[in-house]
Amino acid sequence: DLNGGTNYTILTSSQILTVPYAFHAQTADEVTGKRYKVGDFAQGGIVFWVDETGEHGLVCAKRDAYSINCLWGSKSYTGTFGGGGIYAGKANTATINAILISLFGGTHTATGYCSRYGDNESDYRDWYLPSLYELDLMYQNKATIDAIATAHGGDTFEADWYWSSTEASFESAYAIRFSDGLSGSRMKDNYNYESYVRAIRSF
Repeated sequence: DLNGGTNYTILTSSQILTVPYAFHAQTADEVTGKRYKVGDFAQGGIVFWVDETGEHGLVCAKRDAYSINCLWGSKSYTGTFGGGGIYAGKANTATINAILISLFGGTHTATGYCSRYGDNESDYRDWYLPSLYELDLMYQNKATIDAIATAHGGDTFEADWYWSSTEASFESAYAIRFSDGLSGSRMKDNYNYESYVRAIRSF
């Protein structure tokens, strides 16, 4: 919690879900109308959500964007409080990077690691830190993602906290514990609250 204790804010599904943001990257497969389903290994990772057409969705990287846990960033409110829905993580990440990098050169942050995931792991360069709702969808499909990731040389999720790009306050951002799905806010720049990061991209 914000007082340095071990209490976390528990969120309901309605609190996690906010108005979707219509951001997605167009690909050659979109033009041909290819349809995807959850569990497909495509578009640079594991598909964990698709829209009603099956042509657009979200993919999760096959391993964490950084080998250990990390800080979210600094106590600099970046205005992503409401950015918690589908596709919102992409806009959140761009906003956070613009502020943290300009102010602090902050590339060693949760969004920074996700943005650079494609440098060594993928042909795609549009990876981002998921919004809270996108992160929750990843947790709901954790077993599928773990199985497909390991089958393609990736890693399973850690049984620990993972950052979202959705802020809770000036000092904290939301995260989900992948051992049990608990959602809560964690201090952005406190080493006692470091969390893991798994990049996603939209198609």
